[in-house]
Amino acid sequence: MGLQDNLFLGKITKPGILCLAPLASFLPHGRIEKITLPKLEKGYGVIGPQNIPGKKRLEYGGDGFDLFAEDRVLYRGQTLLLVYGPHEEEVKRLLSAIKVEYRAEMETFLLENPQEEKVLRERTLCLTHPDQPVPEKSAAKKGEPAASPCREDRFEAALPCRELDRPFQVCVRPEKEGLFRVQGNYLQPFFIQESLAAMLMVRPEALIFDPPEVSPEETPGLWYPALLACYAALGARLTGKPCRIITPPGQAPLGPNDRGPLRVSHTSVLGPAGEVLSRKIRLDVDGGVCTFFSQEILNRLLLSALGAYEWTETEITARLLKTVSPPLDCYSFSPMAPGFLSLELHLNRLAAGRQESPEEFKFRSAFRPGRIFPGQTLYGDKINPLDVLTKVMEVSDFRRKHASYKMPKPDPSETPSAYAINVPRGIGLCLAYQGNGFISRREIDQTIGVGLRLDTTGVLTIFTPCLAGRRTQEVWKACAARALQFSPDKIELKISTLKAAHGEGGRQVFDPRPALYSRNLTLITPLIEKACLTLQKKRFRSPLPLEVHHNFTIPPSLSFNEETFTGHPFYSCSWAAAAVELELNPVSLLPVFHKIWLAADCGQILDETYARSGLEKSVYAAVEWCLGRHFSSAEQAAGGTFPSRRDRFSSLPLEILFLDSKVSPRGLGELAANTIPGALFCALEQALGTPVHALPYNPAIYLHPKTGEAL
Repeated sequence: MGLQDNLFLGKITKPGILCLAPLASFLPHGRIEKITLPKLEKGYGVIGPQNIPGKKRLEYGGDGFDLFAEDRVLYRGQTLLLVYGPHEEEVKRLLSAIKVEYRAEMETFLLENPQEEKVLRERTLCLTHPDQPVPEKSAAKKGEPAASPCREDRFEAALPCRELDRPFQVCVRPEKEGLFRVQGNYLQPFFIQESLAAMLMVRPEALIFDPPEVSPEETPGLWYPALLACYAALGARLTGKPCRIITPPGQAPLGPNDRGPLRVSHTSVLGPAGEVLSRKIRLDVDGGVCTFFSQEILNRLLLSALGAYEWTETEITARLLKTVSPPLDCYSFSPMAPGFLSLELHLNRLAAGRQESPEEFKFRSAFRPGRIFPGQTLYGDKINPLDVLTKVMEVSDFRRKHASYKMPKPDPSETPSAYAINVPRGIGLCLAYQGNGFISRREIDQTIGVGLRLDTTGVLTIFTPCLAGRRTQEVWKACAARALQFSPDKIELKISTLKAAHGEGGRQVFDPRPALYSRNLTLITPLIEKACLTLQKKRFRSPLPLEVHHNFTIPPSLSFNEETFTGHPFYSCSWAAAAVELELNPVSLLPVFHKIWLAADCGQILDETYARSGLEKSVYAAVEWCLGRHFSSAEQAAGGTFPSRRDRFSSLPLEILFLDSKVSPRGLGELAANTIPGALFCALEQALGTPVHALPYNPAIYLHPKTGEAL
């Protein structure tokens, strides 16, 4: 089935399909005392954990949780049971008529001092830069304390949750010979296939997945769509009829208020001249009742705490903590963003303590290409991160603006000049990178392949192992058309495993894992180009139909030791630097943006319009994450109404610059999330003249509680 022809959404509401809705708990933690059901008419029923024929858990990579709450509720929104029937409105009525009696249990939990059993996973790294031995601490002078001075900073960030442009929809149809066809938006089959087969007690090959229309970049999460697919499949198995999920508005436990904080503390030991002798970092993350891809998230947290700068001695502890929040998975947020953000703020404060400008401090500390990081971790051997940093500083005029914005305020006793700056302003700078590919290589197959087939009719079919959005499909078709001198109209795309592409059978499931923590363009595009070259050579020597394929295997030279953090954690890196210039409304302290600059080096740009559009959306999402509902346009600051989402996006002054690069295409999806928050909060701190310790920014903290004026 082609990407453009799959059955989807509107087509799954045909007569004969049962509607199935989950009953979700409104309690975050407690015991279920009693469930009272209303009278059920013929054709309607309920499904509970006792009806599951096989395993009762959704699992992947060693992490998982129960499909239903049997006697105890673990988080708000957890499913208690399912209600099904032929008519949607009646199913919703039955759902609202069910009465549940709870015995609430107060779950005491503090991120600062969690109980040992509340730690899902923990990792500590003690690293020393091999090229820079730790300087000896000078002996204390008479009358002075023996301890070296320290700089300690704490920061708290609320983890973002992606907004849904449309509701979750899943449908499962029982077919002949014991097969089940699974359809749904946001659904990633690689994540669910094993759990679904174990729950239904069928072979994995009995599950047929129709790929969704959405791109993985738009996916709000992995676990919740997978959970709904399990419910729909369970209904189809027990009733023998097609079942589609309906979720009442606001029922999905994915809202921004459900995701707890990530807390980071930085402690730097300083030498006599203010230099950093060593540092200690701790990161605690709300992992919910469980965390999928937990090892990957921990590794990325550790790397972001190291940042893009060279240090001497570093100790980092990262912990995923069990709470009463819904499960956390890798699609929920960029794990590296909070680490980069807190590090940039800490660096700004260290530079201020040394009476040094932040750009000089960061430029001197940033590592050069080919250099080795703490733990002997090599990055960016083909890209110079200083290029993007220099570019952003040039286009934003950072040095001059930062120096002018920190000038002392005029004496109030003097007559103010007509040119005096009365509005608090600030400009911030951030350097960060995006790692493409998994650090925890065991989470993915080592070999990724694509296939091409040229039929006797002159139609070229491209078989890819992963999902792709419309623009990505256009890029792939354009690359193949250019290489083979084909018309894009004669090129088709199909999602399939390599074996299935070559008629060797195999499991009927696609594998979008190359798009996880990288991008389809990064891996699949070069493979398509290589396969086209091979096909071009065979085209005039061999009869049609022709089939070729190319594989990508992570080279042994890019090996990485997770225990010692040595080697190459990613198969490629993209780099970006951002500068944010803003001013604050003197009354409300709401930020008004003058300009945002983002310079990126992410290899060759195959489609600049597509790349620029993707970065623009990412920048907007990052700004909204940082400011929450305090996002301000110039019109709002002047007293206007809160703008719509589209208006807010269009009012954001943004300039994106791509550096010319000869290296292969690399990912850019996390670049904005990793750079914009650091630059924005550095600018906020300069404008406020005081440290900012929490994300999202809340101007009420900096207003007088009685007068409402800026402190």
